[in-house]
Amino acid sequence: MGVRKTYRGLTDVERDRFVQALFQLKANGVIDRFAQMHATHFFMNIHRSSHFLPWHREMLLRFERRLQQIHPDITIPYWASAVRRSTSDPLWANNFLGQFNSAWNLGRALGSAILPTQQQVLTNRGRGTYDSTCTTAGSTCCG
Repeated sequence: MGVRKTYRGLTDVERDRFVQALFQLKANGVIDRFAQMHATHFFMNIHRSSHFLPWHREMLLRFERRLQQIHPDITIPYWASAVRRSTSDPLWANNFLGQFNSAWNLGRALGSAILPTQQQVLTNRGRGTYDSTCTTAGSTCCG
């Protein structure tokens, strides 16, 4: 079983291995198939449903398994998006994930107000039930 590290905790070798695996999955069409699967569910409002978190975890697990077919030690690194919101953070450097937005035209608003703040994360963690987290918070937690 792999250990999920924060992206800041990856060694240069681990980071480079992860990036090269992403490029390989892009080249052989796997990333595009995952993107299409995500788009299909997105337009069925998965991001605004109480099913979002388990569905998303399953998608990430399947994606990580595809990465591990390239190298068994790869795990998807962790990103505390509510804490590290800046697009100048090392996560978005050209030797890591920054290259993918421009190279793959992801069209993401990374580091913007769209991402939840630390306070929004804490508020959602304090809700009484899992379902109320997504249905009450709407796009704050799931969108």
